[in-house]
Amino acid sequence: MTVTIGPVETFPNRIPDKAQLLKITEEACEVYSAWEDWFDSPHQMECEHLLDELADVILATCNFISALGIDEFGPYMERCRRRNE
Repeated sequence: MTVTIGPVETFPNRIPDKAQLLKITEEACEVYSAWEDWFDSPHQMECEHLLDELADVILATCNFISALGIDEFGPYMERCRRRNE
């Protein structure tokens, strides 16, 4: 299965500092909280809030990648896929 994310437009003027890096962790914590709400729902409510939080993690990660000066991340995703097979 392939998940298509689509283009991610990053924010301008990002720098790869601690605050930018911690934004990824902050957003990941929000994903966990949204997952708990979804998982604990007696009727497995729709996961829209969880998906919104996942999108925030992706954007925060892409902002950090962009701050590093990287605009083509495909090779790194391929390496990751191979490592985790």
